[in-house]
Amino acid sequence: MAAVMIVDGMTLTIPNWLTISFALCFLIPALGLPIAPIIIMQNIGVAVTVLLIGFLLFSLGFLGGGDAKFLAALALWTGWPDILTCLAWIALTGGALAIIILLSGSNMVPPAVQNSWPIWKLQKFRKKVPYGIAIGAGGIASFAKLTIF
Repeated sequence: MAAVMIVDGMTLTIPNWLTISFALCFLIPALGLPIAPIIIMQNIGVAVTVLLIGFLLFSLGFLGGGDAKFLAALALWTGWPDILTCLAWIALTGGALAIIILLSGSNMVPPAVQNSWPIWKLQKFRKKVPYGIAIGAGGIASFAKLTIF
């Protein structure tokens, strides 16, 4: 997840190979831990549902394609009902990220701070938000309470 967050923050893209790698890592606990097959199938169902909703949001211009796929891979790990907690964390971190990006170009930030490297770097995101950062942060925040483990 950290790799996706870093790459998305630097390039505003999430490569498919990172998302696929993250999703395939689900096989390790799925096959190595005593998890009921119905739970694994339920997680797959949640991931497919999230992917379809993500593609709908992508087609409407609300979400990037890489973000939709990464969110589905995260849903594979979280399953039901943990995806709801995960989505809440994603919304909170995404909102905070959007506020930081909006403030980075405003007059509310002192010039000395505004010209510092991290703030200056954020200004390139004025039209887009690297939402992979929020998705990853929400996933990390919710992983500690996953019921699958």
